[in-house]
Order: sequence, then structure tokens, then C-alpha cells
Amino acid sequence: MGAMNRPTAGARFDKKLPVGKHPLQLHSLGTPNGQKVTILLEELAEQDSSFDYDAWYVNIFDLEQFGSEFVAANPNSK
Repeated sequence: MGAMNRPTAGARFDKKLPVGKHPLQLHSLGTPNGQKVTILLEELAEQDSSFDYDAWYVNIFDLEQFGSEFVAANPNSK
């Protein structure tokens, strides 16, 4: 686990993020905070049938949050 908490910031490797057909993309592991966002998006989709998003699994245990495109979108890798 020590490799995850390095004192340096930034991308550690090049990796493209998957992109779906909708304007909104959710990249999450399903942690408690990720679940909150998913619940919000589902509630919005229930209110508006034209609202939709694509969800993608990001495995933080494999350090996927340190890929170049993920860090570009989320500078703190969160």
C-alpha cells in the first residue's frame, strides 16, 4: 500500500480514460463517496428521462487513478 501514498503528485503512467456516448462520464470504484455521486446521478436521471451518463470502474487498488488522463481530469487523483 505504500506505493499509493507517495509524496509526489502527477501522472505515473500513460493511460486513456474510457469515454462513452453521453456528455457526463463517471469514473468510480464504488467507495462511499463514489456511491453518493452515483445516487445523485440516478436521482437526476429519474427526474429527467433525457439525463444519462456513462459509468466506468476505476480500481484504486491497482493504482488506476494515477493514469495520465485521470490525473488530467482529477489533479489530486481522487
